[in-house]
Parts: sequence; structure tokens; C-alpha cells
Amino acid sequence: MDISELTQNQIKPKLPEGKEFFVWLTHDVDRTDKTFFHSLYYFLKEGRINHLKNLFSGRNPYWNFQHIMDIESRYNARSTFFFLSESMKVDFKNPKSFVLAWGRYNIDSPQIKSVIREIDSAGWEVGVHGSYNSYNDRELLLSEKKKLENILGHEACSVRQHYWNNLIPYTWQLQKQVGFRFDATFINKNNVGFCENAYYPFKPFGDDFIVTPTVVMDTYLADKAKGNLVRGKEIIDEIIDLCSRKKTVMNVLWHQRILNRNEFPLLYDLYVYILEAAVANNAVFILPFKMM
Repeated sequence: MDISELTQNQIKPKLPEGKEFFVWLTHDVDRTDKTFFHSLYYFLKEGRINHLKNLFSGRNPYWNFQHIMDIESRYNARSTFFFLSESMKVDFKNPKSFVLAWGRYNIDSPQIKSVIREIDSAGWEVGVHGSYNSYNDRELLLSEKKKLENILGHEACSVRQHYWNNLIPYTWQLQKQVGFRFDATFINKNNVGFCENAYYPFKPFGDDFIVTPTVVMDTYLADKAKGNLVRGKEIIDEIIDLCSRKKTVMNVLWHQRILNRNEFPLLYDLYVYILEAAVANNAVFILPFKMM
């Protein structure tokens, strides 16, 4: 099936009076602990000594869930945290598996379960960050959904596949079959803006399963702006202007590990700017199950 056929059944969500567009804030929780190797990698990549300081401070810069919620609360915003349950094992014959499998957290650990429940009870949403191979494996995706639901004590409605793995339309069919209602995996890879001119959430199968395109991701924006804060803000303004004119949904992805100003000052400031600019331009922060 052609992608244009799948995206043609687009939905124009009804905005409250006086509001211009919706903003769906999301955070993919890929890792919750910054290891020595991650610290060294970012230090060599960016040359910022702060990437190494955490090794001696006793603090974990990736464990900033409450800080993120505090920031968003200042703007009367809520967001979705997508938690990953990666079951892939390290394969010494496959170097790629080290990146994908090594150092991942255990979603069943008491600490992770506790923070998931805290996020959920505070009024934020917790969704499934489908593991690397789950986009093509119904039983694996179903098991990850059930695992999160057992922690939450209620249904998990939203999903985004890890590494944007998406076999269209098969992955959406699997997501629908296992009971998801909202997917956020559709994106313009390595860029910002709307993919395939799909300016609105759409129903690929004409039923209640809805895909909301992701419009801007932290690292893609940084690359597009070439690390320049002013240019980054200009790009955000352009996206907001388009979303306002289209009266649509601006789906934003900022990984939770990025929201640490000591280590990622540019991306931290750009996220805060998105919140400020959204408020200034009469946006509505909303979660998908409350949107449709």
C-alpha cells in the first residue's frame, strides 16, 4: 500500500477557543544510567568536561524525571515518557549489539517501576518504547505492552518504536493488533518538519488507530541548526508558525537524558524555548488520549 493512501485519512483536532495548535511533548527513555563509556564518548565528541564530572560527583545525570516534570509544570504542560524494555542480548559476533543491548535498564527493577508509577500518578503519560526488534514481532511487542501495563495497573495507549524502526504498514498493524491506540514513530528521518506532507494525525486503516507524526527531535534539530542556539530558535519558530497555520499537532521528542543543562546546554535551552514559544503562540499542551 502506498504511503499517501495510508496518510490521506487525516484528522484535524478541534482546538479550544482562542488556541492555535496542539503540542504533544514526548521523551524516549533509552537509558537511565550514564556509564563511563557514555561519559567518555560525549567528552570526546563535544569536548565538554562536564560529561566526565558525573563520574566523580556520585550523581546520575540521566535520572532527571522529576526535574523534567518540574520544568513542564511551570508551563502547565504534561508529556509522555516512552519506556524501553530491551531484551536483545550482547552478541560478540555483532558489534552493533553492544550499542543496542549493553547498558540498558531493567524495566522490572524496583527503581524503574517506582518512577514509572510516580510519573503516571502525577498526571503525565507513560507509553511503550518498542524494543529494537519489536516492530516486526507481534508477540514481543505484546509482551512489552503487558509488562508496562502490569507496572501501571492500567492500559498503555501510546507507542513509539526504538530507532524509528517502522515497516509500513506492517508495524502499525501489529501495534493495532496488540491494543495500542496511538503511534508516534512516523518521522522525517534526520530532519525536522512533517514527513510526506502528513500535517495532521491520521488513521492509516480508517479505524480508531491513530498515527501522530513526530515533527522535531532534539539531535536532528541540533544538527539542522549546526549547534547554534539562535538558528535553533529560528527553526522552532518556523515549525510553530506552520503548526499554527495548519491548526495541527506539534509532536516533540526530547530524550530525557538530554535535559541536563550542565551536559547539554544547547538542547536544554531549546527545549525550554519550545515551551515558552508554545505558550506565547497560544498552543495547547495535550496528551493523545485526551486529544482525539
